[in-house]
Amino acid sequence: MNIFHFDGKLYRFLVKFWNIIWIGILWIIFSIPVFTIGASSSAAYYAMMKAVRKGLERPTHEFFKSFKENFKQGSILTVIYGIIGALFVFAFLFYYHQPGEIALGMRWLFLVLLLIYVSAATLCFIWLSRFVITTGRAVTYPMMLAVLHPKQTFGLVVFWLASAVILYWTYNTPAFLFLLLFLPGFKCYADTFVAESLLEKYEPIAEGTGEKAEESEEKNETLYES
Repeated sequence: MNIFHFDGKLYRFLVKFWNIIWIGILWIIFSIPVFTIGASSSAAYYAMMKAVRKGLERPTHEFFKSFKENFKQGSILTVIYGIIGALFVFAFLFYYHQPGEIALGMRWLFLVLLLIYVSAATLCFIWLSRFVITTGRAVTYPMMLAVLHPKQTFGLVVFWLASAVILYWTYNTPAFLFLLLFLPGFKCYADTFVAESLLEKYEPIAEGTGEKAEESEEKNETLYES
């Protein structure tokens, strides 16, 4: 078999590679207004699962489909998580400048809470890409999962930290712009391998009952249909 053929392994690899990068670029562009970060993150995960993991190869279509569907709720959740994150950062910085053992203990406490928060915020928008749930549950469920599943929490946090460290090290170098466009997509792709096991395990809780359950089941089937 010719690896350069349209059905060859090299061609499929290059298409997959480009789709991952392109989804990351779309995430960057549609996160620029800041309040759209949530909807953009949900859309990126949705497109990553459907266009890359499922191999349907329509990343732009799938991204905009999810972005439009989750725009309102995703924007609200972005504001909520933004306020929560700002409070955690403020508390950490406050105790960071305070002397004494109590202040040291509080610094560690809020550092741990910040790490849980990063994982929970990631899971929130991933969850939104797959299920139809209330805004309240979209805040509380990811927090619960981040505490109950430290391995997955650690994985999601490591992906964020690794991306941040790489960008920091390459700042003011020719590689920075390339990595800025490269990393978001691959970070999102890595997230799918960590988050999917949790989503499948807690699917009955996420769907709930009644009208929301029917909408959530339809949304879930839409994402994972072949």
